[in-house]
Parts: sequence; structure tokens; C-alpha cells
Amino acid sequence: MKHKKSVMTVLILAMLGLSGCAENQIPDVSEEEMRAIGEYVAYTMVKYDVGHGSRLMDLPPVEEMDEQAPVPTRSPEETVGMDPVDDTPVVDASGEVVTDEGQSMEEPSYSAEEVMGLPEGVALSFAGQEICDSYPADSDYFAVTATEGKKLLVLKFSLTNTLEQETSVDLLSSQTAYRISVDGGRAGRALSTMLPNDMAFYADTLPAGASAEAVLIVMVDADTAESISSVALHLKNESKSHTIQLTSGE
Repeated sequence: MKHKKSVMTVLILAMLGLSGCAENQIPDVSEEEMRAIGEYVAYTMVKYDVGHGSRLMDLPPVEEMDEQAPVPTRSPEETVGMDPVDDTPVVDASGEVVTDEGQSMEEPSYSAEEVMGLPEGVALSFAGQEICDSYPADSDYFAVTATEGKKLLVLKFSLTNTLEQETSVDLLSSQTAYRISVDGGRAGRALSTMLPNDMAFYADTLPAGASAEAVLIVMVDADTAESISSVALHLKNESKSHTIQLTSGE
């Protein structure tokens, strides 16, 4: 209250000073002017009252979002970047490739020669398998030896040049991965060897009509090596794949 009185006193004195009258003179003020002064004084007192909140600063409380209110959703037509594309291939639950119209699409198939990058006119054929402890058995320089409790399964292949002129074969450049599965088990990568006829690294020139042997080797359990009934070879590079069922127990 003391603060209010001091403010009112200052305002009255200021108004009297502005009237241009002497200190002992009370200016003549009309009824309309007195009403204006009273309104101004009342406004000023309210403004400086610390217990009165300004309407400019009192913000209404933020309404909390109703948890039960539905969340706005957009229709598929309104979703950005999700416009349907004609003939977009998809894979259904069965693994079959189908289009948007429901038409089936067959996956492209490749031959072993295409996956391995063999030149045209060079054919690959399976020439048999061998179970041994060391390969080659009669080598004086380098041989692959099975670890304890294992045997070597050596798969032998023939590369034949069917053309009437010599041709170069470079299997390393195709970067083909060779994986072998035995009796339907998990496929394992063929051993990387320093053998000159290792198929993964084979590079040589085949004369016209000539053939060359190439091998792939994998280690198997010694206890079951002699009873192997089926062997499959899985070929794969960056974009192509092919599986050859070399032997079958059926």
C-alpha cells in the first residue's frame, strides 16, 4: 500500500507541474479531465502491483493430447515416395517371383560354364571322386594332407576344348565361389590349395580338342567318408549361381 501511495503522489505532482501553475496554486481541472486522471492512476497502480499478474504474460495452460484421440493417418495415395510401380517384381511367401498383376516370373538360370566364366566352346564335366589321406599321392613337391580324424574328398572335373583352335582358360578372373555339400549337409567352401590343377585358380591354354583335369577338395569325417552317398557342388559369383548334383544316393 505504501508503494501505491508513493506512485499516486508522484503522478499527481507530475500533473500539477505540467499544468504550469505555481507551487501554492491548485489548477482548475474539469470533471472530464479528473475522470481521465483517475483512470490513468488506477491503471498505473494496477500495473505496478506485484500481486497482480499481467494479462500479457498469463498464458493459458497447454491442453494435453487426449490419449484416446485417433492419430491422423494418410492414405496410400498420399504417402510420399510410395506410388505403385507397374510390373514391380516381388517374392511371395513360397519364394516364387511374381509381378503386381500376379504373374509368375521364373528366376534366370545359368549353366556351370556361364557362372565360371568359361570361354565359349569349353565344357565342364564331372569325372569322379576319390577318398584319400593325401593328394596327390605321388607328388614330390606339394600335396594336400588331411588333418587327424579327417579324410580328403577329391572331386575331379574335366575341362574340354570343343573348338578347332586353342583357347585360354582363366577361372580365377571369374571369382567363382565353390561350396560342396555332402549327404545333404551344410555346404562348406572348397579348400584353397597350391595345386596347379586347383579349379578355383586354374589358368592355362587348352589346345583344340584337348582336355585338362581340375580338382576341388574338401575334408570330411573319416568315420563316414567311405559311406558318402550324395555330393552337390554350388557355384556362385557376384550375379550368377548354379548347383550341380554330382552324385546321388537315390
